[in-house]
Amino acid sequence: MNKIIPLFLLFIANSVFAKDANTISNEISNTAEKMFYTRKFESINKMDDEFRNSQSRLPDGRWKLTFIYENLGNVGQRGAEEEWKNKIKLVEEWINKTPDHPAPYLAKTKILIAYAWDARGNGWAQTVKDKQWKLFRTRIAEARKVLEDSYSITGSHPFWFYKMETIAAMQNWPAKDFMKLYERASNMFPTYYFIHFAAAGYFQPRWHGSKEELRKFVNNAVKKSKHKEGLTLYARIYWSQLGALEDNTFSPGYAEWPKMQQGFEDIMNDHPRSMWNLNAYAYYACMAKDWRTTKKLIQKIEANPHMSIWRSKSRFYTCKSLADKVKV
Repeated sequence: MNKIIPLFLLFIANSVFAKDANTISNEISNTAEKMFYTRKFESINKMDDEFRNSQSRLPDGRWKLTFIYENLGNVGQRGAEEEWKNKIKLVEEWINKTPDHPAPYLAKTKILIAYAWDARGNGWAQTVKDKQWKLFRTRIAEARKVLEDSYSITGSHPFWFYKMETIAAMQNWPAKDFMKLYERASNMFPTYYFIHFAAAGYFQPRWHGSKEELRKFVNNAVKKSKHKEGLTLYARIYWSQLGALEDNTFSPGYAEWPKMQQGFEDIMNDHPRSMWNLNAYAYYACMAKDWRTTKKLIQKIEANPHMSIWRSKSRFYTCKSLADKVKV
């Protein structure tokens, strides 16, 4: 008898050969979101099972698993209370329908964390009103309770640890307690990069650390994985912090370009077909003012720049112009 392949797996499998990481991750997120709103809960559960058990990766090396939940915390606009309430009601329906599967509990956690940020807003801490903080803390506590109460079902899932790390940062856990959580997570799922990314966020100066503590964390994470992944984690972790570091990535005390460059070389050796990774490599080479490397890489991607990495055409063409002045 021929084995019937679920449609979502066929779609994902076919997309790998034609599309790069960012496109595929968006398609996974959009597919899961459509399944959620059309109540195809068992299909999301199956997608989670498949991606988790196979540790299936995007062409750039990240696990596909995370992107199942990416869009589930989104609503049309900030403060859309009715939409939030409907989403929570729908995820409760999912839990009631498949109470023994981890996916709906993890989805609810994702939704509650996003709902908390909706209450807080994106302003600096001193601009947040007491009422907003109260709602934020209440909803974060609810998200934590979902994870803790469902632990017998969800506790062996890597997304559980990723979201608990996120909650730990927002609840101001002491560093020793956070590191206990991180050590458990990284020992169980060393190649699930989002565990490392969340920990790096915790040690950002804007949260609970400093540039020294961040550097120490990154170096220790690399040391643990170096025999398997080289300096891959060094590049990936600092790349994950771009939103916080931006053009300060190579400022004194943060990333060192020689290590970052070797990390990208290791990534490209593992995932040579990923234009997404190649664009990121070129972006950071430009940021580090390594014009020879920038020129070499841009020559490979000139017809296919990913603007979600470069953030603007002007930045891409400025890097290209500066690199073109170098004779290779």
